[in-house]
Amino acid sequence: MTLVLTTNSKDEVVYITVKSNDSNDEGKLYDGTIPGEEVIFGKRAILKYDTTNKTLYYEYEDRPFTPEEKIQQLEAELTVSKEDNVSNMLAITELYEMILGGGA
Repeated sequence: MTLVLTTNSKDEVVYITVKSNDSNDEGKLYDGTIPGEEVIFGKRAILKYDTTNKTLYYEYEDRPFTPEEKIQQLEAELTVSKEDNVSNMLAITELYEMILGGGA
């Protein structure tokens, strides 16, 4: 199946149509499949066309977090912070015991 790609000045694909035999479609012709995009936390996928290799690929750019993603990120940071806090408390306890044990 031949696809007709319409791209903007950044080679971002903005429109895809299927080439019909009887039409004079304008755009870049592409014979192949559209690649699947990866889901990357905090990124959005932009389908692009490589004019040199005549291939489609995704470029990923930062996007604002959704409220659910922000909560997930904050919960992960809180978990790490709690683990660090426990490690610090254990180190302080060991140091305290060393000082008390050494002075007795």
